[in-house]
Amino acid sequence: MEDLCSFFKVFMPSYSSESLRIPLAFVGHVKGRIPDKVFLRNRHGKLWPVQVTKVGNHLNFSDGWVKFVDDSSLEFGDFLVFDYDGTDVFHFKIYGRTGCEKELIGSSHLTVNNEEQEEVEEEEEGGHLEVEEAEDDLEVEECREENEFAVEEQELEATTLRSLLDLDGSKRKAAVKVEDDDDIFEYGMVARPKNPYFVAKLREKRRNELYVPVDVIKDHRLKLPENLILLDEEGREWSSKVHMWKDGRTWLGWRAFCKWNNLKREDLCLCEFVHEEGRQEIYLKLNILREGSWLPKGENQTDLGQSS
Repeated sequence: MEDLCSFFKVFMPSYSSESLRIPLAFVGHVKGRIPDKVFLRNRHGKLWPVQVTKVGNHLNFSDGWVKFVDDSSLEFGDFLVFDYDGTDVFHFKIYGRTGCEKELIGSSHLTVNNEEQEEVEEEEEGGHLEVEEAEDDLEVEECREENEFAVEEQELEATTLRSLLDLDGSKRKAAVKVEDDDDIFEYGMVARPKNPYFVAKLREKRRNELYVPVDVIKDHRLKLPENLILLDEEGREWSSKVHMWKDGRTWLGWRAFCKWNNLKREDLCLCEFVHEEGRQEIYLKLNILREGSWLPKGENQTDLGQSS
């Protein structure tokens, strides 16, 4: 394990549940190329096979990553450190938000001996990936979106990292506060939808686009049409083009909806997928929850504006 090259990632389900992006800076430090099939190894020698795929100009842990996430019971804010041995093994450690190393609940119980290692090397010969300059025919819009996502992900990781290193408990809590969908249902002021749903708000970046969580689409096996109808509480309709990225993230245009309904930064939007008789395809029903409207009257809302 000499000349190890390392990187860390903070686990965020919204970005890392289906795949994990490998930092470009790390790839730049790696001598040689990274195989398109690698193993994640814990300190007990147990291994998880993971595919390395190229999306745009980035490398990602993809096929096999979901199993690793499940076996490791990863949670928001978990701190992962990967040490690459230069062949096809990433040694890793996982630290919880307490700062202590976490023990894994399950694993694939794989072991690799010399013969198996040779077989892997033979299979992977000629099957390597490397980060190159973006292809000439790569659409400018996709490059812009990828760059914006990378910056946003880095900012979130930096915020979470600061919270992990902060010894003041109250400051740590404020730094890592996440919008919890269940918060709006706690007091019974808002009814939980029976259909698939998610809660959204205006994003600081990509304000004109509505992100549909990957787990909502996957868990309910939703098949979205190319153009999805957005329906507000007044029955007004907007046609929104569905943009699905190569890594599975899905976005909807909702600029006109937000402008028409005067959606503010601290407002929440309860988004429910509905399929009614008379409609061939599903549509998205949006119920705007004005700032603090989900709280009982008289509830102290002083901290509400400070949590964003």
